[in-house]
Amino acid sequence: SLCGTWSFAWYNHPDKIPENFYKPGFDAPGWGAIPVPSCVELEGHGIPIYCNVNYPFVTERTMIPARGDTTDYNKAGHADAYHVVGNPWIGEHGPLPVALYRKTFTIPGTWQGRRVFIHFDGVISAFYVWINGVYAGYSQDSMTPAEFDITGYLQPGENLVAVQVHKWCDGSYLEDQDMWRLSGIHRDVYLVSRPATRVHDFHARSELDVTGGDAVLHVEATIHHGPAGPAHEAGRPATSVRIALHEWRGETSVEMAAILAAIPAASETISSPTSTRTLVKREIKVIAPRKWSAETPELYDLTIALFQGDSMSPIEVVHAPVGFRSVAIRKISDGESAGGGQILVNGQPIKFKGVNVHDWDPDTGLTVPFHRMVQDFHAFKRLNVNAVLTCHYPKTDTWYLLADIFGIYVMDECNVESHGLTQKIPADDDKWRAACVDRVVNMVARDKNHPSIVIWSLGNEAGIGKTDNTVHHSMKQAARALDPERPIQYEHDHRYCLTDTIGNMYATVEFCEAIGKHPAAYPADPKYFSQERAEGKPVPWLHKPLLLVEYNTTRGNAGAQFQEYWDVFESYPNTQGGFVWEYVDKAIRKKQPKPWKGGLPRPHDTFLYGGDFGDRPYDTIACASGVVDPDRRPHPSAEEMKKVYQEVRAHPVPYLGPGQGKPDPDSFKYTRVGSEGEGDREGHRWYFIENKHFFRSLDFLAITWELLENGICIEQGSLGSLDVPPRTFVPVLVPFTALAPADGAEYHLTMRYRLKAATSWAPAGFLIGFDQFRVPAAWLKAGAGLAASSIVAAPAIAGAGPFAVPDASWHRPMIAASQGTDAIVVEGTDFRVTIDKTRGCIVRFESKGDIMLDGPMIPNVLKVPCDDFPLQLGVWLPENQVDAKVLSVTVDQPTPGQVAITSKIQFNDFDEASKHGDDLLSIWTHEIVINASGKIFFHNKFAPKSEI
Repeated sequence: SLCGTWSFAWYNHPDKIPENFYKPGFDAPGWGAIPVPSCVELEGHGIPIYCNVNYPFVTERTMIPARGDTTDYNKAGHADAYHVVGNPWIGEHGPLPVALYRKTFTIPGTWQGRRVFIHFDGVISAFYVWINGVYAGYSQDSMTPAEFDITGYLQPGENLVAVQVHKWCDGSYLEDQDMWRLSGIHRDVYLVSRPATRVHDFHARSELDVTGGDAVLHVEATIHHGPAGPAHEAGRPATSVRIALHEWRGETSVEMAAILAAIPAASETISSPTSTRTLVKREIKVIAPRKWSAETPELYDLTIALFQGDSMSPIEVVHAPVGFRSVAIRKISDGESAGGGQILVNGQPIKFKGVNVHDWDPDTGLTVPFHRMVQDFHAFKRLNVNAVLTCHYPKTDTWYLLADIFGIYVMDECNVESHGLTQKIPADDDKWRAACVDRVVNMVARDKNHPSIVIWSLGNEAGIGKTDNTVHHSMKQAARALDPERPIQYEHDHRYCLTDTIGNMYATVEFCEAIGKHPAAYPADPKYFSQERAEGKPVPWLHKPLLLVEYNTTRGNAGAQFQEYWDVFESYPNTQGGFVWEYVDKAIRKKQPKPWKGGLPRPHDTFLYGGDFGDRPYDTIACASGVVDPDRRPHPSAEEMKKVYQEVRAHPVPYLGPGQGKPDPDSFKYTRVGSEGEGDREGHRWYFIENKHFFRSLDFLAITWELLENGICIEQGSLGSLDVPPRTFVPVLVPFTALAPADGAEYHLTMRYRLKAATSWAPAGFLIGFDQFRVPAAWLKAGAGLAASSIVAAPAIAGAGPFAVPDASWHRPMIAASQGTDAIVVEGTDFRVTIDKTRGCIVRFESKGDIMLDGPMIPNVLKVPCDDFPLQLGVWLPENQVDAKVLSVTVDQPTPGQVAITSKIQFNDFDEASKHGDDLLSIWTHEIVINASGKIFFHNKFAPKSEI
């Protein structure tokens, strides 16, 4: 490895690069040191720039800004946007930063006669390499590897590698992702020694018999022959290749230490090849292999060994973990979702419970250390995430290996995004075709053997051309040539002319439901696809599954309608989930000393966002949209995601009265739990336990229950381990005992699902999920079929609507209510309540001669702060609702011991339409129930207008 400390210098413009810095004899006075890998801005050189949509450099000029250029680029005229790079807005930190690196190394003597390569896992954004002062190559594409054969440049003893890294290049137009714009050698660098005859490339592809369970592993290996010529030359020994598959047994680890039980191999002798490379194709048939999925990440070890002549010692052995996994898209031809499509993994229409994951560490930025990667995979599994979209570029090969091991479905995304110029590039422009194709080839060629990758993405927010020969068409063709199996997705294909899925980011719940119900129908609004309608063409997304590449953005405290989305996804076969935006807040940590006890310093972390470094342009806190903090502390939205994504769920069986027996499985009905299914959360003792997994039973979980009274456990028990097969359900009885409910108490039943045994990502007993149901107090008594003495029940208020409280009048004194023009007064034995009819609320409460409240109880519907809509917060402050209009106030006294007052209040929304009375405003329904004891109950219902 060449990772470690390198000599380093940074300049804000290439004009300042010292001459011959890359030569061995160069004197480097004033040079410092920098760790590799790292991002230079986070090591104190230049400044980080955060942009979401805007390019961080000027796109209105045809010439690169020169040093000392004082042009005001904010006022520059629009011109050709293809050749402008640099950020003149940030003074001494721009416009064209360049970083210079030098490091010496020594080649081991055992490498003599072998080929030596230098491998860069990732460099932002373009770089030149010299070895011992000799130019070795150039590369751009910040997020895929570059490798150079440096054998001819090496010398005995000490050698020098020098690298010149540019922050901006023309490739930067294809890297306009929502992220911090950092630079440098941000991923690992290492040397590789290989024999002259070697395995150049290989592709391992599994073919499954999903009905019979057997499989075939198709292996294609490309053998590169040495410079002395191929094997058929006189005097050269023949070369043979042996392909073998090995089984792993027992617990696997990240180090992948156990390789056991070889499966019969296939070999082929290479004879008379016609070129310097030979393609070897073999098939390995395997009886009933354990299949790879996110639920059961079973891996085997593939070895490809090269031998020369009769020697039993291989000259090279290549290892790779492989999984038996199939992926395909199936057309749905009948049923309610006819015309839709399904992504099948191992023949099953899985649901993608996904999240978008940027490379990020709060201290090292885009340089993500190995321990952080492992921490993230532990978190994915603990949060019930089964899929990741690698937004918006490929990751390191190590990351995909972890996905294979832990079990995560991956949508691998190409490093192409031109968000700030989507209408111009790449589109149909041939100037960008080769560069974009090269990027997708880089990704697919490197990552094609990972079983975790089930979908390719051609990039993000890079527009789409208007012809049938767009740049993205060429990218898809290139990806298909390398991998004909996996589906290919491109969300910005709004014409659906090349994408295999419906990926619409931030599609509404209503849109998803419409696709689920009527996938072969056009939208109701005739303005969409008018030409296709007129020509009688079928909908362009026919037989494509819906899989949202981004949804439920979690900027601020939480997302919105999370459960409602999944009520839809679970209801239709062609709606298969999506990827939450996003996993981690991309903020930069600043550690500051803070006085503590005895004056000792104490670290106090501050997270910095766009603009905090003087960076221009910037997009403020849009970088903080994650479900976890930059240091991986979970937000409330992480717990919400875990709950919605859990793969086990209890469904209450409708209570039918005393003596209810075991329910008929045919009576099971899937119930929504979002806003349309609130009433389904009442339960008694019988429940259906549903297993949402596709490939494993629930026998790895232990299920416990608790009966709560006002949130305090009063009884608990265990249901043990249930062997519930995938995609099925079983009825269970929760055996809580009868009790005498306390007056006014609330009761809930909670079920918890925990790991029975430790896994590689969580200890035994870890909480996978839970369900909770309200148990009406009356159902807890003997009259509900439980063994206990009879109890007299308090009657409920008649006609109290959705808010019913026990009628206390049967054992309480009476109260009286009187109305005036502006007020309602409710009086009991020792209290008095005044309701202002012009305000629709209580304004005074007196008890036993003391004034307990003297002022209006103004409804406070302040929206929970959400960074997506910061300007709306002030609208909901109580002081901004003083002019809210009371529509009606009604009084009802259903029993002598209770009075119910209901107010309807029209809120001000402070938009232009509202000011002129042209808009439907938000309505607040405020219910007050006062009983003879002086207790006051409130029930509030808020119906916001649809635009909120």
